[in-house]
Amino acid sequence: MILEKIDKVPSFKTKDLLNNEVNLADYKGEKVLLSFFRDVSCPFTNLWIEGLNMHKDYFEENGLKIIGVFNSSKEEIEASKIKDKLYYPVIADSTLSLYKQFGINEIKEERSKVDLTFGKVMTLIKSGKLFMKTKSKILPAEFLIDERQQIFKAHYGKNYDCHIDKKEIIKWIKPKF
Repeated sequence: MILEKIDKVPSFKTKDLLNNEVNLADYKGEKVLLSFFRDVSCPFTNLWIEGLNMHKDYFEENGLKIIGVFNSSKEEIEASKIKDKLYYPVIADSTLSLYKQFGINEIKEERSKVDLTFGKVMTLIKSGKLFMKTKSKILPAEFLIDERQQIFKAHYGKNYDCHIDKKEIIKWIKPKF
């Protein structure tokens, strides 16, 4: 089931990496970016997280809450280099239960091409992440969830590095009147 704008967001209650309860219902009244990452060793996931972190202050100042979900085990996330850059609740979902609840399914390898531009390749080389191995057969997805717990935007990635445009998130958080 693919989720769309105005759909009621599926509820869930689980534990994050710090063993704190994450109950999506507790976020009612707030804007939430629910980001489904690939696994922690995916270079494109790491670049996406670094891009989100560039807007950390703006997101926090404007009340955006972020919840991250990884297709990795708690142990894999805790052993990763990206772990220290995660300033929001992070959920390990190596069984894909939350992914499936949000209509994110494993894909066939031939569908999972990456749109590598020269700039992306150079960024990966400079960051030392170009040759990381990833086991995930999941494409990323993001959901902008409004204060009423309805989906404002559902973005299902078409390839490994396909994420919602950060400009769209910024515009949604604080629209100009």
